[in-house]
Amino acid sequence: MPFSAEAITPENNSIFTAISGKITLNWEATDIDNDIKDYEVFFGVNKEELESKGVQSDYNIEVDVVSGFTYYWMIKTNDENNNTSTSELFSFTIN
Repeated sequence: MPFSAEAITPENNSIFTAISGKITLNWEATDIDNDIKDYEVFFGVNKEELESKGVQSDYNIEVDVVSGFTYYWMIKTNDENNNTSTSELFSFTIN
C-alpha cells in the first residue's frame, strides 16, 4: 500500500515565483512493496473543485500559474495492486 505523497516544491503554504507563468510541482512517495504504478495530480485555485491533470508515471508536472493567486494541489498514488493513497491538500501562492 502506498504512503501519502509529500510535497517537495513548492513547499506547502509557501510563496513562490513563477518563471514564464509556469512552475513545476515536485513530490515524493513510497510504497512498502515498492510497486508504485502512477500518480494522479489534482490542481487548481478552488480547493473544493480541483481539476485532474491526468495520470502519469513521473513525480513532477509543469502547471500554468498566474501571479497573485493561491493554488491548491494533491496527489493520488496508485500501486500495482490497485491500492491508493491520497496526499494532504498542499497550497502555495504566486507572488
